[in-house]
Amino acid sequence: MPSLPLIVILTPQVCFFAVNSNDLPSGITLTQNGDGSAQLSGTPTESGTFEIMLTVTDGDYVTWQIFDLEIEVQPTDGQSLYANWAASNAIVGDATDVTDGVVNLVRYALGGTKSTPAADLLPQMQASLSPDGLGLQLSFHRIDDPSILYAVWLSTDLNDWGTEPVWQGHGANNGIPGIQEVQVQTPGPRGFLRLQVTLQD
Repeated sequence: MPSLPLIVILTPQVCFFAVNSNDLPSGITLTQNGDGSAQLSGTPTESGTFEIMLTVTDGDYVTWQIFDLEIEVQPTDGQSLYANWAASNAIVGDATDVTDGVVNLVRYALGGTKSTPAADLLPQMQASLSPDGLGLQLSFHRIDDPSILYAVWLSTDLNDWGTEPVWQGHGANNGIPGIQEVQVQTPGPRGFLRLQVTLQD
């Protein structure tokens, strides 16, 4: 899949450019051209508006600029967005295979790349006690792909997960990718949440 330049910055002298890699959408990298210019390039795998802070230095002075990068990813050659993501990340195997301890489909659905550490990728859970019982909150990244179905399940014993999830939704939140927070009140003094990700046709 070809790499498409998204922005080119030119200066009268050789400078060095930097961005926070966490600001960049999946599949996009900053490349130094070595001639006072740099470009953002790659094959984006996630739609949305990304706020990026670009830092430029010539060794003596530093300046920066914040700008929004808007991306709308469309499937190419009849492939799904997941297939495009897998190709751009050189993922070997299908959606159920594992890369660095995380199932490929889960890695994609949580906004990761092939190199994203699992600790930075997996859902986070918080618990709080109240007179009403135990409250749980599960937070996870939700991408803009309507073919992805997210479902959160609740159990009080890790055996019985019920017949219906306590929450479910497709990719993105009203068309806006970002962090999804699901809050659940458990019926007893303990509870467990799990996230299920399904790729639908």
